[in-house]
Amino acid sequence: TFRTRQEVENDTGLPVISWLPELPKGDLASYMRALRGNSNTVYGERIRHLRTFLLMRNGRDEARAVMIVSSNPDEGKSTTALALAQMAALAGRSVILIDGDLRRSRMAAEMGWQMDPDFADFIQFRADLSQIIHTDEALGIDVLGPARPCPEAADRLSTSWLEPVMTELKRVYDVVIIDAPPLSKVSDGLVLARVADSIVYVVEWDRTPRSVVREGLDTLAEMRLGVTGVVFNKVDPK
Repeated sequence: TFRTRQEVENDTGLPVISWLPELPKGDLASYMRALRGNSNTVYGERIRHLRTFLLMRNGRDEARAVMIVSSNPDEGKSTTALALAQMAALAGRSVILIDGDLRRSRMAAEMGWQMDPDFADFIQFRADLSQIIHTDEALGIDVLGPARPCPEAADRLSTSWLEPVMTELKRVYDVVIIDAPPLSKVSDGLVLARVADSIVYVVEWDRTPRSVVREGLDTLAEMRLGVTGVVFNKVDPK
């Protein structure tokens, strides 16, 4: 596993663009709302650093689609995506968060989002794009995702129709954040990666095997999909 920033950078050839401390155990929705109320924490500052790195180009903000991905489940990529969306909204940006993990999504349930119709309905031609975008008033962001796991919708993911959808979303929003499924489990993330401007790879401190990280990065490289950098997550500051 990886225990230092230097180990990650030497082994992957990618920069560690931010490290995030491990959060206390608790309710995800409550923590995200607390982060909105007080972002001046170590975690908040590290997410703010990540936001600045990803969204600033040539000294100014541009509409960007950022995909957050990891090798395995439970490495904290969804929490990172939510926190990044929250911090971008606090900076005055219009933000939409896409839950792209159609096969095993838990985000809507954990955040208490009522999505009807949802992203799966859109993929299966049962709803228009405008109908499936929902707003989390407490976080100040829009969200798009499945209400519950829907493997049959995941099988229909296609770059050909995702590209115009992403173009439209970037026309409306300053920031589009995609929470992708883990690469070691399904290939859906490779489809989503093709419509992202930046790819951030989350690696859990002292838990994710180095060989699994290399395998995930090699899979992206084989598809000619470049990774912007690594987020070293759940780090013990001690």
